[in-house]
Amino acid sequence: MQNIILSHSKIKELKAKYHKLKEELRQHHEEESSTILMSFKEAASNDADFSAKESELRRLKSILSKVKVLPEKVNSRKIILGSYVEFVDKNRNTNKYRLVHPLEADPDKKLLSTESPLGKTLLGRTEQDIFCSGTKNFKITKVF
Repeated sequence: MQNIILSHSKIKELKAKYHKLKEELRQHHEEESSTILMSFKEAASNDADFSAKESELRRLKSILSKVKVLPEKVNSRKIILGSYVEFVDKNRNTNKYRLVHPLEADPDKKLLSTESPLGKTLLGRTEQDIFCSGTKNFKITKVF
């Protein structure tokens, strides 16, 4: 079983989503049990929604069974999962990202997936390395 390493806040978010969905399914089951006369069309629609929620609940349960907390700070000179990295282009424009698990990726928050093209390019590199992304060259100025 492969671990999924996420930040404490993301784990908390997934647990809340899991418990909310579990409660919705429990309520749905109670409502369905008390409602005997339902049209076939309504029943089919509700069953599809119920099945989708059950599937999502199983997915979340699987994730939560494998999850480990990503430390706020990693101690590595090489870029790894959890590293913060700063790099510049030839015009000295600075970019700062943290490499995270794909479930947590959010480019708007500067959280870069380790499975994204840029994330894959950065993994294993160190300060002062030069790399290409698209048509631009960048230099890694800081790994922290």
